[in-house]
Amino acid sequence: MMSRNCPKIETIRNRLNPFQIKMVNHPLFSTIKDQTETRIFMKNHIFAVWDFMSLLKCLQAELTSLKFPWVPKKNPKLIYFINSIVLGEESDDLGTHHPEKAISHFELYKKAMHEVGSNQQPIDFLIENLQRYNWKTSLSNLENEAKNRKELIVSKNTIEFVNNTLNICENGKVHEVAACFLFGREDPIPKMFQKLVDNFEKKDIKCENFKLYLIRHIEVDGDSHSKLAECMLKELCEEDEQKWVEVESVAVKSIQSRINLWDGILEEINAKRISLDNI
Repeated sequence: MMSRNCPKIETIRNRLNPFQIKMVNHPLFSTIKDQTETRIFMKNHIFAVWDFMSLLKCLQAELTSLKFPWVPKKNPKLIYFINSIVLGEESDDLGTHHPEKAISHFELYKKAMHEVGSNQQPIDFLIENLQRYNWKTSLSNLENEAKNRKELIVSKNTIEFVNNTLNICENGKVHEVAACFLFGREDPIPKMFQKLVDNFEKKDIKCENFKLYLIRHIEVDGDSHSKLAECMLKELCEEDEQKWVEVESVAVKSIQSRINLWDGILEEINAKRISLDNI
């Protein structure tokens, strides 16, 4: 069940390889030189952590029975795949098997931000707005308010990344959401995060909770979650050629969106360096 033996997925993965290489080998990962630049990275990247959870819950809502009264779904395998991932992402015990250690990866990331002093105000502003408005209005409110409050500024590429993800959630077919989830997230994350960990250790950047977050994703995404996501996509598409065409299209857009996210963070880091050099 968990083996990687789907010819369709391997064909798409081979076609995506040039895009994946560009994403995984982005210069951002080796550029970060200290805690100050780590703070800039985290201030923006937390939005990708949050919208990943939105992708995840979108899939769970589509594939499982979340409403009362409960009625059974036709494909229990899909329920197994997505609920297994949700358990680890929304309530990870960090390998301890103790429920009192459980924490969502979003909350773990925020804990890491606090540790290094990264600015949480932009993501907090968005979350607060989501209690009252839809996601489009909330993002727009953040952009507009940031014009007057510098502490709310994030890269425009970060906002565009979230827009791309949530548009897929809102308008995409379930296999397209799963394609974004697998090829834009679970598949490349272990390699990208390993490069960050290596860079932090090489430059002796102190961010222990952030490294815990990264290492945990290297473990679970590289081992079980990416395999579960692959099985889920295979089950959703089966032998439907049109679905596989749509999967590849969404995968390319999702990877490019992630590259743009990295570009925006790198631009902000470089701009910060220039401003410091001019002091």
